[in-house]
Amino acid sequence: SNTEIMNIISSNSTNIDSPFEGDVMFIASSVAFSLMPEETFNFSFAFVVGDNLSDLYNNAVKAREKFDVVTSVEDDIMNGLVPQKYILNQNYPNPFNPSTQINFSLAQAGQVQLDIFNVLGQKVKSLISGNLKTGSHTVEWDGLDKNGNAVAGGLYFYRLEVNGFSQSRKMLLLK
Repeated sequence: SNTEIMNIISSNSTNIDSPFEGDVMFIASSVAFSLMPEETFNFSFAFVVGDNLSDLYNNAVKAREKFDVVTSVEDDIMNGLVPQKYILNQNYPNPFNPSTQINFSLAQAGQVQLDIFNVLGQKVKSLISGNLKTGSHTVEWDGLDKNGNAVAGGLYFYRLEVNGFSQSRKMLLLK
């Protein structure tokens, strides 16, 4: 509802006095986050206007629908955003339940192997085994093993191997 939206805006922002009568201006705030070396985070801003709170909300929804789009690898290549090296990012969310996303970037196309292992080093599931193009990729793990059974909560590792590059990271599944 509009009241809920106004409460959210008010609780997550700071009022700024406007020199124009009837104007209300806000600075939206965000929670703190940190990035590991080589990690990236994409964000965007949209300025929306409206004659009333309902218009403002509807225009904000339209802006989100328009700009909340993941670009394809081809778009990144066309825009000169080709990664210069191989990067395996930390999964998100972490800890997770029931699923998590793993993002990685390839400096060159190649035979990619992305596997999940338990703490005993046993392969739980292979998420990717095949050729991928240069660019950024995302894969989701749903917490299921290679037989489609839910795995137990606990610590797991994921390993990316491509063109002689190999890197592992750990993740935590909470049950």
